[in-house]
Amino acid sequence: MFDRAEGEFIGTFRIILGADLPIGKLLGEDHILHPTRINNYSSNGEVSRFSLLRKYRNTGITPALILFAGYTVSSMGLHGAYMVMEKRLAKFITSIGVSARRLTEDMQLNGVGAVCYISSADALTPIAKDVSWKNEALD
Repeated sequence: MFDRAEGEFIGTFRIILGADLPIGKLLGEDHILHPTRINNYSSNGEVSRFSLLRKYRNTGITPALILFAGYTVSSMGLHGAYMVMEKRLAKFITSIGVSARRLTEDMQLNGVGAVCYISSADALTPIAKDVSWKNEALD
């Protein structure tokens, strides 16, 4: 995400694809929602490196970055994505109406977080109505 007015990059995320998602190591192979146990594992991805510069975190930009991540996952034809979330982010995502299904207990991993799963529809629906969803919303 780039702030044109300030001329700086302010946020980012990456999407990992494939059968051997890194998140699988955190879930344990016996977990019912482990990426390799889902019938069509290629229909899901992993969002990682989700980050927003601190000075932009309380400005309303976070929902836009969540929307963009959800839109990207959806436009790639994925049903949803796994994500390790710190408690703050999970609480915020829930507060804006996005259903993040918690799959693990808290664990220490560059801070305290848990593995969650968010479907593409869950990521887009609550936010879309707030921004009068149009393709131009992503510009």
